Amino acid sequence: MKLVRNIGDKAIVLLSNDLKNELDMDAVTSIDHANLYGEIATCSVLLNKVGLLRAQAESEYESAKVEFNVYKAQLATQIRRESIVNGGKVKVEDIGLVKLTESSLDDILTINPELHAMQKDLVKKKKHLAEIDSLYWALQSKDKKLTGLVPKVTPEEFLDNLVEGEINTFLIIKEKE
Repeated sequence: MKLVRNIGDKAIVLLSNDLKNELDMDAVTSIDHANLYGEIATCSVLLNKVGLLRAQAESEYESAKVEFNVYKAQLATQIRRESIVNGGKVKVEDIGLVKLTESSLDDILTINPELHAMQKDLVKKKKHLAEIDSLYWALQSKDKKLTGLVPKVTPEEFLDNLVEGEINTFLIIKEKE
């Protein structure tokens, strides 16, 4: 991703490798006091990127939850139909015929390997969402702290104090005169 930010009559270029698979959460959530202006220039953009990741993770979690609930309901319906055909009993692997009650139905669903795998995947997706959510709120906090750390400056002063280099997954390049 390449972003050009105009500050006064000058421009800075922010380059980011969106294909980067790793993110040092300690580095992006801490404040680099040697380059506060670089932090300010990149923090909101990083917050936006993490916000989009958060939305994607939430979508994947909610979709997996729907799939799990639909599959569970379909399986329960299939088991109930089997019990109707077999006089109120269903065949359970490694056990034999079992009288179907709500309690035994819950047990059968709980030990179902496909449902179990789906539920484990659901737990992983929820954990992933929580991790991204935590990062999002840490970056929100960082953004608010940066606002209070730096006094109001003119665009020229901002550019003079901006240090070129990598910060918050972005490479900052000042426009050459």
